[in-house]
This record gives sequence, structure tokens and C-alpha cells, in this order.
Amino acid sequence: MRPDGAVDHANLVVQAVIDGQGIALNDALAENELAAGQLFAISDIKLEDYGYSLTYPQGALENSA
Repeated sequence: MRPDGAVDHANLVVQAVIDGQGIALNDALAENELAAGQLFAISDIKLEDYGYSLTYPQGALENSA
């Protein structure tokens, strides 16, 4: 687990969710656990095509701090 509480490895993410430590956004990641009834979907929304993006305030890249 990272210092910010995020988990990087897929198997650890699934286990953390099973252990009640959070939620996962990728249904395919927990497909077997969903089918076995170990986990359940909290929404009908599917993330078929997703990615990551970085957003920051205008001028943030000019800040040397």
C-alpha cells in the first residue's frame, strides 16, 4: 500500500475490497468475486473505456515550491 492509502497491485485491490477497506472502480478486476457473490456492484454504471488524467490549477507548473 502506498503512503496515500492507494493500492497498486490488482490482487491486493480485490483483497482490500473483500476485507472492507474500500471500493474498486474496475468491474473486470473483480469479475470472479462478483460472480461468486463475495462482492457486489454499488452502481449500474460500467467503466468500459476509461483512463487517467491529471488536472491542476492554471499556473501550477510555474510554481517552484
